[in-house]
Parts: sequence; C-alpha cells; structure tokens
Amino acid sequence: MIRHCVAAVVGALVLAGACGGSGSDVAPTTTEAPQTTRILFVGNSLTFWHDGLDTYVPALATSGGPARQVEAESFTAAGLPLSALWTRGAADVIADGEFDVVITQETLQFTDVESFHQHARLFDAEIRASGARHVLLMAWPDRAQEEVTLDEVAGAHDAIAEELGAEIAPVGHAWQRVREERPDLELYDFRGLDEVHPSIHGSYLTASVIDAVVFGDDPATRTYVLDGITDDDATYLRQAAWDTVADIR
Repeated sequence: MIRHCVAAVVGALVLAGACGGSGSDVAPTTTEAPQTTRILFVGNSLTFWHDGLDTYVPALATSGGPARQVEAESFTAAGLPLSALWTRGAADVIADGEFDVVITQETLQFTDVESFHQHARLFDAEIRASGARHVLLMAWPDRAQEEVTLDEVAGAHDAIAEELGAEIAPVGHAWQRVREERPDLELYDFRGLDEVHPSIHGSYLTASVIDAVVFGDDPATRTYVLDGITDDDATYLRQAAWDTVADIR
C-alpha cells in the first residue's frame, strides 16, 4: 500500500508592509517559507496502525518549535517483512520520491536476523544513492516476549546500524521505559488479534521517538495530541521519547 499524506505546515509565508499611509517608499519584506522535509515510511502494520506514523510524525513536527513543513508517504503492507516490501518495489519508490529521510521498520517476529540484515543493506544502499537519511525504526517485541525479546530486537538493530552507519529510532527502548515508569499507560492495542500492535498511546510514543531523532527539537514545544490522550500523558510520552533518544546517543 502506497499512501501519500498532505503536508503539515507551520510557518506560512509572511508579508510585512511599511507602517503609515499609502505612498510609503519602504519595500515590503518577505520571510521565506521553510524548506519541506519529505519522509518515507517503509514497514508493516506497526507503521500504519490507527492513522499511521505518516500522519502523526508530520503533525507532531509542525505543532511547535522551529517553523517547518513536512510531507510524509508510506509504502506498507500488513504482516510483511522488509524482504517482501523490497520485492514489491520499495526501491523504485525511494529512487523516484526525492525523500530527505527514509524510515524502515522491521518486525523480527515475521523474519530472521539474517534476512533483516541482508535487506537493511539493500535498502541502505538505495537510500544513500537517493541522497536521503536512513533511520532504522527499532520496534518493540510482543507483550510476553515469547517470539522475540527486546534484547534480541535491540541487538539486531545495533549491529546493522553500526555496520551501515545508519541512525536508529529506539522505539522499543522507549516502550520499555514507559512500561516500567507508567504501567497505567497501555501501549498495546487489545483490539488487535495479537499483543504486538500499538494502542494510541503506543503510536504517539513511537511518533515522538521518530520526531526526536529526525528533528531533535525540545519536546516541550510540541502541542499536537492524539484524541484519547490527556495533555499530561502526551507531555510525559514526548519527554520519555526524548530521554530515551538522549540515553541511546
């Protein structure tokens, strides 16, 4: 599934005229609109659950802090690993899309580490050839960690990121932090058929980690909050994301 989301914008073009009556010879000044950052998300249902990270990340990134414009697209399919998305044409989307950032999301419950690393290398080469940044979205394990553990997920991502010189969005670590600090905040979505898909709190936390990695702004400047999340909980989740990224770096 290829999805294109409308750009989210903060900081419109500003035209400032001279004060006083007509006939002033002071030329109007123009503040240029900020350059657009284009993001592509490649992944499965962990990426597109609810309204999708391609909706939430632009909304967060443009809700406060430095003025910016963000456009996001996604190339996703339910239940598929990166290997299947590669064969379905993700490379062509990367090559043709003029993206600034490409975020790849693997689910180790659907594949093995060898295949993940093999296709992360293929994606990385295509992303670098296009001139974009490659960010590996390190997802979270299933609730019981029966299929794969957080340590296994982190180890697989750390190893390939070091090899490739790619960035990591340490979402799994942020989930672990929140589950320990705020067990009252449910990150897993019980509406799903399993215990791996995110709740709205889980999706918001995931988007906040990506926002922190890609843009690096103070989370206190953000004002976008998903329906169903209180302002206090949203503030906590953004700060938890920021602190996790700072700890990993």
